[in-house]
Amino acid sequence: HPEIMAHEPVFLERAIRAVQAALAATSQRPGTALHVIQSEILLAYYFFDCNRPLEGQHHTSGAVSLAFTCKLHKIEPGRPTVGSILPPPADPIEEVERISAWWQVFILEKSWTTALDTPSMITEDRDCVVDTPWPRDRVSTVLDFGRSTG
Repeated sequence: HPEIMAHEPVFLERAIRAVQAALAATSQRPGTALHVIQSEILLAYYFFDCNRPLEGQHHTSGAVSLAFTCKLHKIEPGRPTVGSILPPPADPIEEVERISAWWQVFILEKSWTTALDTPSMITEDRDCVVDTPWPRDRVSTVLDFGRSTG
């Protein structure tokens, strides 16, 4: 729709400002970090789709950095993640959301560093070992979570 396209720069500017504000607030409200990661992923895909790879890489880097800060690469289902800025998941669905967010970040970063022939931020050294399980369907994850905690 042409009327939506005319407003696209306004929507984009608002989205970027909202992500910046939410990122600045993560120290007071660490639970918002997951939403910032999800927003950075969406912005990265938007910029890559618009053939703006530098901006896409910027938002990918933001998502990767925050994912590492949240220790999303170290999730062991049913157990608290040591050293994460995120509070423990409120329920099994939130844990599944975190696992999915990690793998979305991982796939985004690996795909674009390969396509653009740039170095990856996610390496296979000691500090970056991924312990987070591959996402499964939500029903079996929720059932497994209930068995491991109850």
